[in-house]
Amino acid sequence: MHKEKVRIALVGNMNNNHTALLYGFLGMGMDADLFLGSREGFQPSAEPYYPEIVGRLHYCVEAWPEANSLIWLMNNAGRLHTLVNTLKTYDLVTYCYNLHALFLFCRLHVPAVWLPYGHDYDLLFNKHVIPGPFQPKPSLKSLARYAQNLLLELPTRHFLEHRLTAIAGNYGDLQRRNTRNKLAVLQKHLNLGFYCVDYTRWFPRPAFQPEKPFIVISTARHIWKDRPADDISYKGNDLVIRAFAAFLHAHVAPCAVLQLFEKGQDVDASKQLIEELGIASQVHWFPTLPRGEVQQHLSKASVYLGQFAQNKVSKIKVNYGMSEIEAAMFGIPAITYFDRTMPEIFPGKEMPPFLYAENVEDIAEHLTALYSQPSIRVEFAEKERAWYERHHGKGVLEKLLELSGKREPSPRGMTGE
Repeated sequence: MHKEKVRIALVGNMNNNHTALLYGFLGMGMDADLFLGSREGFQPSAEPYYPEIVGRLHYCVEAWPEANSLIWLMNNAGRLHTLVNTLKTYDLVTYCYNLHALFLFCRLHVPAVWLPYGHDYDLLFNKHVIPGPFQPKPSLKSLARYAQNLLLELPTRHFLEHRLTAIAGNYGDLQRRNTRNKLAVLQKHLNLGFYCVDYTRWFPRPAFQPEKPFIVISTARHIWKDRPADDISYKGNDLVIRAFAAFLHAHVAPCAVLQLFEKGQDVDASKQLIEELGIASQVHWFPTLPRGEVQQHLSKASVYLGQFAQNKVSKIKVNYGMSEIEAAMFGIPAITYFDRTMPEIFPGKEMPPFLYAENVEDIAEHLTALYSQPSIRVEFAEKERAWYERHHGKGVLEKLLELSGKREPSPRGMTGE
């Protein structure tokens, strides 16, 4: 495992969500100096949330020429052309927002990493997105990928550059292929690593105790009012609330509580729905919290309820995201919606062991089973944790680092086979 001192520059509009990055490389036992900055120059960052990290990081405003790794957090591709010479000086660039930028990097032989995952498939294969650039708002899911990119570090540089250059050279061919073949192409060349920040190091999962409160948690932003279920931005919070109410009305469960977070444009609508359904006494609201604090609450939950957008416009309908993976990491049964028709889009081509649900009835039925039969909770907890270890855990990165030391034959073009 690569253990030498790492100097990393984070460039772009920084905010407090970079906690995921810090845990990412520290979790692998790397010693690192972290430098934060923007187009205007490096600026000191706000301190991370956890005191154990502060002592291990050094912030510096003069790091640009010294850093040997760069992570790019700016989603304006127009600025890239003015920074090409600077970008060439780095050993590793990670960039996840703009597909145009990826191909620019590849053409200029700047080593780059772009790891599509989950919702990003929708963006990539939506006909309104290709070939123009897309600029989604920076998300925690992206930051988790950044953490993994840092973990890949320098030993994988040539391996990644080789594969991405092959893709850049076949971009036109990639555009002409249908969605399923595009996925086959990307899986062939980009089936690398996934979510690998194991928070259980900091927030150990409590031992299972069926007599403890039955905590149902949903971390999704509240976006649902006046939106159809096939709207890509729909989160399904109304389904979560109605399903929990249906569960309570069918069972005497005074120890059951639904935990929600006050974020998103429809929080007030969600609170009104909760009042109308008469379940306010068993719903607990958290304010918007740093990601690390969300992890602490998630680690203590009994069940995680995900997102339920049934995106039928795009051919790719996988909608589970970072929180479902984190639930698996903690061994918490996750109820969510995802595309069960295309196993090839999932890590290792293995369907995630989540409890599938499309509507209120599905969710309520799963809640009933998990509440009334604790053995099912234990069963799914074990399945999800094992799935996480196979496809998202530290072992994935170790295998990738081992693989990166092997020379691969020159690409012969992408066939989509």
